[in-house]
Amino acid sequence: MNEFNQTALITTDPAAIAAGEAAKARIQSAYLVAINKPRNENQARDRILEACKRPAFAERVEFSKPVGGQHIKGPSIRFAELALREWTNIIADTQTLYEDDKVRRVRVSVLDLETNSQFCKEIQIRKTVERKNPKGHEVISERENTKGETVYIVLATDDEFHNKEAALISKALRNEGLRVIPSDITDEALETARETLRNRDAQDPKAAKKKVFDSLSSIGIKPKDVEKYLKHSVDTLSPVELENLRGMYTAIKEGSASWAEYINLPDKEGNGNQHTGADDLTDAIKDKKPSQDSEDGSESNKSTTSRQPQGQDGNEALFGQENSDKPKKLDKFTEAFVKAFNEYASDLGKERCYSCLGKYGYTQPEEVPKNERSQILQELASYKVE
Repeated sequence: MNEFNQTALITTDPAAIAAGEAAKARIQSAYLVAINKPRNENQARDRILEACKRPAFAERVEFSKPVGGQHIKGPSIRFAELALREWTNIIADTQTLYEDDKVRRVRVSVLDLETNSQFCKEIQIRKTVERKNPKGHEVISERENTKGETVYIVLATDDEFHNKEAALISKALRNEGLRVIPSDITDEALETARETLRNRDAQDPKAAKKKVFDSLSSIGIKPKDVEKYLKHSVDTLSPVELENLRGMYTAIKEGSASWAEYINLPDKEGNGNQHTGADDLTDAIKDKKPSQDSEDGSESNKSTTSRQPQGQDGNEALFGQENSDKPKKLDKFTEAFVKAFNEYASDLGKERCYSCLGKYGYTQPEEVPKNERSQILQELASYKVE
């Protein structure tokens, strides 16, 4: 009898009923607004593009993050927030699913009220942070970083945990929210922002450089640090480098990257002396070549050569499909992409990474054209955030 009364008391808790009714009313009212005021996609697109024509906002539209020796660019958190707002009739919500002394588990969801499409992500936030100086913190454990320095894993204060949670939730909202926005509109907006900044920088290059250096200085990155990273004086800064520095500032400001990730890169992108995953691949092909070749196979290779002529750049085909026995030497951009892909495969597992590759219709990273590489690496990066 007591158990029955206790169950009845729980199910009729006024606070629980009120919370349930409030959530129900919120969803119903949102759907009613969507029905009575449907989205005008052309108008929404126009508002997004107009926002990207404002120089102050255009600076925050794109981030640049180091992955595998190259800079991966993508839409920023601030852009995702604006795009979701201007696209209209979208609900972005967070809900705490579980919490104890060590972790908090949160679900981030984005719902399109017009198409009923919903994208969710569950993130687990540990209540710890890493510090080189543990003074004033309760030390949980320690580890050694890549420089051989001791890093302490300490219990986070309320403010530190709040900042960590906000950063992870914002990243999840960006990744899930941009799946609602048509990708062609996102790409068009990024290009509009780049063009806006190029036009402004061309009018006053010195002012543009000064503004970027001031922004970096505000987060502790001084001009001398930038020169050390670029390996030349900031007086000879190129437009591409200026654009990359802007993206770096955005990524660091949003918490997507740290300055240490940039300065600890083995080499700058495009350095032909850098040993990459592509070199390992071609070496493996060289090792396998003698065992695979035979009297019957040589004729087969000749027929393959006749079907696939040599490219205009004079490079040989990757798998020995040309008259030369040497495999194709990948260009520097393909090498960087292959290396980045191999690093993700090592961290996330080959099966998952090659499954992502298959979604785009490719079986090997060398097959991916330049215009799709950034999108694939960005998707793999979102897996790593999980």
